[in-house]
Amino acid sequence: MPSYLGQNFLKDISYINFIVQKIEKFCTEYGLKNIIEIGPGKCALTRKLLQLDKKLILFERDTELCDLIESTTEGANVDIIRGDVLEQDPVEVLKKSGLQAAETLVAGNLPYYITSPIMVQFFGGEDPKFHAGIFMVQKEVADKVKIDAEKKSFLRWLLNYHFDVRYLKTVPAKAFSPAPKVQSAVIGLTRKENVPRCSYEQTRVLLERISMYKRKTLGKSRKMAGAEKGDNDALLLVLGDYRYSLPTKLQSKRIEDVSWEELEKICE
Repeated sequence: MPSYLGQNFLKDISYINFIVQKIEKFCTEYGLKNIIEIGPGKCALTRKLLQLDKKLILFERDTELCDLIESTTEGANVDIIRGDVLEQDPVEVLKKSGLQAAETLVAGNLPYYITSPIMVQFFGGEDPKFHAGIFMVQKEVADKVKIDAEKKSFLRWLLNYHFDVRYLKTVPAKAFSPAPKVQSAVIGLTRKENVPRCSYEQTRVLLERISMYKRKTLGKSRKMAGAEKGDNDALLLVLGDYRYSLPTKLQSKRIEDVSWEELEKICE
């Protein structure tokens, strides 16, 4: 694999089997008929997925690997989409084949530098169409996006709005070829029945506007915004005049420390 794509191939069969078992379990629980695999690479996971009797849609941007994928999946119920998944509309790709996103699980071993945009592409937004996913990501990312993360990252808020993101298993560097310098982890996303009262867009805008002050408390953030940019600052429009509105117990918290209930109060 060209180094600019930054991919490490999973080779340990025990972890491959673990991922496939989780995918099969999610497909059964949610009645999913199709599987999207992002970056199948050398087909270590793909070969196992072929045994699940599901429609496979494979997104691969490396042209050399596409030839390997075609030969590996020849005769199977597989569509190979050549190109960068971030430049595609996966929902429309499925529609062209008469498939539905709501019946499709998304899986993949995601390089660190494209983890966030891919996750948001499939599971972000006001009305995401997909219902479940299984991903291999860098352990540091998994720790920050899981549902019970102590410190909530920007991505964690966005993903856990519509989904529960659960940490499923740690994967050591030696399970890959070439071995990365960090550990990885398998995470699973499943659709929530109930979402927060504040809208997804309200949540996204709040996080975006407070990002430059994310290491400060909410009270300090508003004061800094008012001092630096005046009373019309966008952050003040979200959080309100720092002399009023925000409950005292929230003024001493950073955005990464608040709960969904507290975030709802801020958005109100």
